[in-house]
Amino acid sequence: MSRTKLFFDFEFTGLHQKTTPISLGIMSEQGHSFYAEFSDYDSGQLNQWIIDNVMPHLSEKAKIKSGSFETVEVSDKSFVVYGDKIRIANCLNGWIQQFESVEMWGDCLAYDWVLFCNLFGGALNVPPNVYYIPFDLCTLFLQNDIDPNVDRIEWVKKQSSFGSNLEGKKHNALFDASIIAQCVTTILQIKDRVDHYQNEIRKMMDVIVYNGENYAVFGGFISMRIKDGNKPTATVSRAAQNQCVKEILPEG
Repeated sequence: MSRTKLFFDFEFTGLHQKTTPISLGIMSEQGHSFYAEFSDYDSGQLNQWIIDNVMPHLSEKAKIKSGSFETVEVSDKSFVVYGDKIRIANCLNGWIQQFESVEMWGDCLAYDWVLFCNLFGGALNVPPNVYYIPFDLCTLFLQNDIDPNVDRIEWVKKQSSFGSNLEGKKHNALFDASIIAQCVTTILQIKDRVDHYQNEIRKMMDVIVYNGENYAVFGGFISMRIKDGNKPTATVSRAAQNQCVKEILPEG
């Protein structure tokens, strides 16, 4: 069964064991979104950095912790809610049921995943359609030889697919979730193109072998020598590697 990717981000009251959630943003790979602001975060834990960088992106209700529970369905694809953890958890559980099976993707998600699980009373109580293993953008960057500490927004801007599609501000949970989505999607697209290119090279090599060529230069940069009858050896020059990079990766 294929799982739908849900990209998520929390803003919370500090990097410590007793932190409390301030807001939650989730973006699905189909473009469905869930955004929540919590009325019961611990305002006593707010430091100056959070006050300056996170609080300005909240609604007035969340800033001053006032007003009653409220749900606003902006569209068929967008769900917005303000309330305490219990009410938000109930709304999230209902929203997430539109997907048959999901996997959660975060960024440096040690705190985010614990906060997500705690909404439902712990990891053993998350909705049954949520895969129990979360996935981390940092690890995906590292696996693909990209600095895991790279500025996500600047990296996304350099990608031709998304460079002009950035709306929002950093440290708004839904905007950050959308950046995670764009980073993961771009890396996986690049990986698919690399795999396709490698398969095409293998096909070209097979053609050379079947044609019985003893030596061939294909495309100006791939050389093949055939030794001992049907035992081929192939070398790909530095020029070939550079060409692969130019064709596979976006500019910049």
